[in-house]
Amino acid sequence: MTACFLCGKDIEGKITKEHIFGDAFLGEYNLKEKKMNYGGKAEIEYSRLKVPAHHSCNSETGSRFEEYILSIIKNISLNLDVMRELHTPQHSKTAACVKEVLCQWLVKIYLGLSYWELSRINHPNKEYQHLLNEVIQTPLTGYLQTCFSNEYTFNCPSSLYYFSVPYDSDHDINFDFATRHDVGGAYIKFGPHLLVATLADARLVEHWFNDSLYESVQTLITNETESDAAAYLLAVGHVWAVREYLPIEPKLEFTENSIIDTSRDGYDLAPEIDGKAVNRRAIELRNEMVERFLGQP
Repeated sequence: MTACFLCGKDIEGKITKEHIFGDAFLGEYNLKEKKMNYGGKAEIEYSRLKVPAHHSCNSETGSRFEEYILSIIKNISLNLDVMRELHTPQHSKTAACVKEVLCQWLVKIYLGLSYWELSRINHPNKEYQHLLNEVIQTPLTGYLQTCFSNEYTFNCPSSLYYFSVPYDSDHDINFDFATRHDVGGAYIKFGPHLLVATLADARLVEHWFNDSLYESVQTLITNETESDAAAYLLAVGHVWAVREYLPIEPKLEFTENSIIDTSRDGYDLAPEIDGKAVNRRAIELRNEMVERFLGQP
């Protein structure tokens, strides 16, 4: 790969590498020397998860963004009231600003992992690698990269949820993340914090995964974590399952200066979602993801 993952443009001359997870973030959570298993016996340290980037995108735009992200992350525990309203329709201006930045962080991870997997020479799933090549050429990817390269305000309508996870540093899972391109999904768990997003969904997931369901899933995580260290994946499964079964598909048009959302055109009332199908799929997704931990310490 010779294209910059932050702006999408080809890199001429010296290629620098940008951390998918910022160096300061990895240091904050003692992850620099921790390793990720990415198939078979292959392992790589989180600090070596890097992708090509222009020097200016890396050392200037990227560095400023990572510093800002870390300042927010360090204060999450002091602002849980703000975090718990990220998904609500009428969230405060403070929550709107925090959501904007956190969504952009998840987008950076989403794009970074896509470019990283595309750069793998012996990828175990060539069909998936081909899908990723299509993903990075979509208008959405172009818009997201424009936001980074020009440091624009991130205003792509997306759904984002924060969940608090009971956490014992001696026994529980400290760090976990994944993306899922068919639903624009991205999540990251660090310590007691879990962020789950469906990117560019026109905020439709927030309508059906409403505050009542959010509270139910948060309670479930709180009650189940002691007996199941991966209980937080129930939240990921439910959010992504709702995205899969949306009765209205997102319709976003990306122009040079704006995003036009016509997703709700023609609907006076929101259709019902298939709740039973969502619940079944949520459990399936949770089980798929938890398999990654089998046989691992």
